[in-house]
This record gives sequence, structure tokens and C-alpha cells, in this order.
Amino acid sequence: MRWRGLSSREADLGFILAAGLVNTLDHKDDGDLPRRDVLLDELRALARAFPDDDAVRECLAVGLGKAELAANDAGDLPRLEALLDELRALARAFPDDDFVRGRLGLGLASALHDARREGDLPRRNALLDELDAL
Repeated sequence: MRWRGLSSREADLGFILAAGLVNTLDHKDDGDLPRRDVLLDELRALARAFPDDDAVRECLAVGLGKAELAANDAGDLPRLEALLDELRALARAFPDDDFVRGRLGLGLASALHDARREGDLPRRNALLDELDAL
């Protein structure tokens, strides 16, 4: 991982690296799930390295959201749920971070749309309740 060895005084560099990783997620090869996972792991590691950096955390939330949309498009419900769970955990860990809660809301809304389309009423109702509580 290219960012190892950075001190906390170099937090701006953490954001620059995180933003670059999110940008790369936009330009990934659609079929390259292992590469997407590597990019997400890098984002997760940066967020752990800079736990108080809002910008790095927001980049992680964006990256998770992008991966969640791709899982949704691929019809990969287990992966979708795992990514939503990670967004939920991030929102719980930082309850005052409106951006992270907003990204969770977008992910939940996307999952809700699919649950409605598929006629999965229990899942739809659970997602509606969660959105309402958010």
C-alpha cells in the first residue's frame, strides 16, 4: 500500500490518495471485481489510518456506495447487503456525519427500489423502516 508510513500531519495527502482511489473506481473495468475489491481495501485502510479525517471517511462512503450500485446492477444481493452493512456501520460509528448518513440513505433507497421491483415485500418494508429511522 503506497500510503504506509504517512504521519497524521499529512492528512491532506490521505484525502488526495482517497479521492484518487474513488476516481479509479469510476474508471474500473466492469468485470474486474478483484480490482474493485483491492481499491475498496485501500480506501478502508486509509480510513483506518486517518480516522478523524472527514474527507477520507467521505471518500470511503462514496466508494462503498459505488460498489453497492455495481453489486445492485449485477444482481449480487449478498454483496449488496454486505456493502450496505458496511455503510450502516460507518454511519453508526459517525452518527453526526451527515454526508455518510446521506450516502447510506442513497444506498438504502436504491435497494428499496430493487426490492419493490422484485416484489420482495418483507425486504421493502424493512428498508422503508430503516430509511424512516435514518
